[in-house]
Amino acid sequence: MFKLGKDCEKDVQTIYSGVEGQLWELLMGEQIHIGGLVSSEALARFGRIAAGSRGVDFCCCSGAGMRFLLKRQAVAFMAGVDFTSEQVKLGAQRMKAQGVPTSAYRFYQGNAAEPCVKAEAFDFVWGEDAWCYVADKSGLLAQAKRALKPGGKVVFSDWVATEAMSATDAKRFLSFMKFSTFMTVRDYQKALAKEGFNTIKTKVTSYFVPSVKLYAAMYTRQHAYDVLRLLGFNQDVYNAVLDELTFILQLAQEKKLVQAYFVATK
Repeated sequence: MFKLGKDCEKDVQTIYSGVEGQLWELLMGEQIHIGGLVSSEALARFGRIAAGSRGVDFCCCSGAGMRFLLKRQAVAFMAGVDFTSEQVKLGAQRMKAQGVPTSAYRFYQGNAAEPCVKAEAFDFVWGEDAWCYVADKSGLLAQAKRALKPGGKVVFSDWVATEAMSATDAKRFLSFMKFSTFMTVRDYQKALAKEGFNTIKTKVTSYFVPSVKLYAAMYTRQHAYDVLRLLGFNQDVYNAVLDELTFILQLAQEKKLVQAYFVATK
């Protein structure tokens, strides 16, 4: 595990309450994760999400994953936990705008590494490229286990480091992304096993490099004006963000940074 040496929770809340969050959504769409809909569908297949089941999305942001599962996977009910109040409010607005009945979902504002939902109430815990923001990974997995019914499963994707990631690269990357802690696949496997999960399955996807190439192209071409507008037409900030986006692409191309899927059973 890589550690930044500071708690970034307030930084993350600031990001997803303002311009930076809007920028990520401009580049990545409402589903702010690598691979978008294609990745969500692949993760649902990998985790064998069943129609009619009940789930909770930890670090749900505005609830895009919840809406995907309700609309595309015929899940019966989705709860969502996120610690940014603006995203929880936005999620409720989008649920209403997209015609999702209020009986099919519920949002909770809180830290997913602490008790937020009823124990043993869900068939699965879901997450998409968001648990990298949670500093307390053991607490997060403990709460995932607590939320699950006996035999339930945790199904999530996340950005993870490979063994090729250096401490120097990690420090720059974590500082930009505001990740307090950052896992490898092996770190997650060990943490899941330590928490008592079993039948642990993992898969590294192929979506990272093409996705970041697309975001860079949107940033510098199609959405360049929109990006500048969000950044107050500050060319220095625009260039600085582009430098970090280019660095992330480099890490992915060098196979130091990947997206991985995880499934484990309680």
